[in-house]
This record gives sequence, C-alpha cells and structure tokens, in this order.
Amino acid sequence: MVKLDRLGRDTIDTLTLIQDLKAKGVGVRILALGADTGGAAGNLIIGVLASVAAWERDIIRERTMSGLHAARASGKLLGRRHAMSPAGRQEAVRAINGGEAVRSVARRYGVAPRTIYRLLEATTERMETGKAA
Repeated sequence: MVKLDRLGRDTIDTLTLIQDLKAKGVGVRILALGADTGGAAGNLIIGVLASVAAWERDIIRERTMSGLHAARASGKLLGRRHAMSPAGRQEAVRAINGGEAVRSVARRYGVAPRTIYRLLEATTERMETGKAA
C-alpha cells in the first residue's frame, strides 16, 4: 500500500483488516511511511497512523458540515440547480394537463422526458399533501 488511509474506513476496520491479513501470513507495508507490520514497532506505528487518519477524516467531515450549515444559514442554495425555472415548470405542468405529449414538452424546454415525469410526480405529491408549490 502507498497510503494507510486507503486501507480501511476507520481505525477498527483498518486494524481488523491488517490482523486478518497477518493471520493468513500476509504482511502490510506502507510505502510512503516505510512502516511494516513485520515487527512490533511497525504495528505500533500503523496503529497510531490509522487513528490519526480516522481523526483527520472526522475533522474534514466536521468542517464540511459546518460550512454547509453556515451556507444554509446565510441563505445560499446548495446542490444542483433546477433544469427548469419555476415559471417553466408551471408552464410545463399546464401543457401536460392540457393534453400535450411529455416528449414534446421536454423537447421545448431542453430537458429529458424523465425530468418532466419527475416534475409531474412532485406536483401530484404536493397536491395530495396540500402543500403549495
């Protein structure tokens, strides 16, 4: 292996995998660190570094979540933009309800027919639950 953090999802997962490999007679060597499970010192180093790698992933996750919360709190919209504007979505639903074919409406707005079907499903769900568009 070149990097220890690629071996497992967390410390326990990584150390369990290393133990399973060791039981089968396979040693693990982290090339970037020169650490090897062939001896006690190598086992110690790999254990400590597996813990540090898990800690680092947790810190990155916490910072990412904090950034997302701050963005939402400041009113930023996250995620992919809608393929159609709100007015376009309303027009498309009216066209479909008026009898126009889904493919025709999809072609007019430059979206896939599946996008129109999802729009219709969402509109139907909102109508059934009584929520406004």
